[in-house]
Amino acid sequence: MATTITLGRVVGSMIYTGTADNNTAIASYLTSQGITPLVYDLYVCSANGNLYQYQSVDGTLTWVLLLNLTGPAGTFAISKVYSSVAAMNAGYATDGVPVGGLVVIDTGNVEDEDNAKLYVKGDAAYEYLTDMSGAQGIQGPKGDKGDTGNTGPQGVGISSITKTGTVGLVDTYTILLTNGQNSTFTVTNGEKGDTGATGATGATPQITAQVTTLAAGSNATVSQTGTAEQPVLTFGIPRGNTGEQGAQGIQGEKGDTGATGATPQITVQVQGLAAGSQPTVSQTGTAENPTITLGIPAGATGAQGQMGPQGPAGANGQTPTMSINANGELVATYPS
Repeated sequence: MATTITLGRVVGSMIYTGTADNNTAIASYLTSQGITPLVYDLYVCSANGNLYQYQSVDGTLTWVLLLNLTGPAGTFAISKVYSSVAAMNAGYATDGVPVGGLVVIDTGNVEDEDNAKLYVKGDAAYEYLTDMSGAQGIQGPKGDKGDTGNTGPQGVGISSITKTGTVGLVDTYTILLTNGQNSTFTVTNGEKGDTGATGATGATPQITAQVTTLAAGSNATVSQTGTAEQPVLTFGIPRGNTGEQGAQGIQGEKGDTGATGATPQITVQVQGLAAGSQPTVSQTGTAENPTITLGIPAGATGAQGQMGPQGPAGANGQTPTMSINANGELVATYPS
């Protein structure tokens, strides 16, 4: 009976992309591409940014949704209209407008100098931003046509309002006036409103995934750093507890010959370690051409014994066959 020893995982997790967005659709898509995923591989749905991981659920490998990589769109709007500056100042503490929210004054009289003024809510009071309209004079009697006068100075109005940055829930906007001057104000996003119309498909983020090994018995973790365009996902995978060796089972019937998979070009090398140290296994190279380095500790030097009679020659030792299983683990098989 052949003996097998599992030496640990040597194939890293892969990240796949496509438009499929559930377990069945993802599995069908990868099969059509000739791809056989390994446990803990990742898949990103380019249509909506959903991130999946290939996990064992009740003994069955399944694509499990982890999180969505696309954040909600921000909004810009006038929070409240006041009939006067006095009413605005009186309502500061109770009007429900968040700090950074915009309010406008509408007195109903274009001759009123406060009409159409724009304010932003500060930490302690409303702060003036700009006047968004000009005053209209009273129409007089029609007079004789006079000589064409010189061109007067251009009035000042709003040329554009541009969002220039976001920190947490606070958006920063710049108002460019027609006289070339500008000012900035901030808007704190409030509660999420009703879902708007579907926007255009955004650019696919450049995702970097990395895996760290956690202590046996701890919970798996997922964290995200980087930026929205270049997120870095770190997956903490707990090390499994060493189980007791089970009794040798009865040899089963020979199964049908499976389809021939792509055979990686594996290079195995042995490195001598100091006596008393722990054996090690490490991998370098690529997934298609991995190099496996086995660290074997030297045995402690024993006391010199007395020379006995020479025994008969022993049988030749057996060299194991190295292979990688469906979980990406290196397996050594010794013939019986």
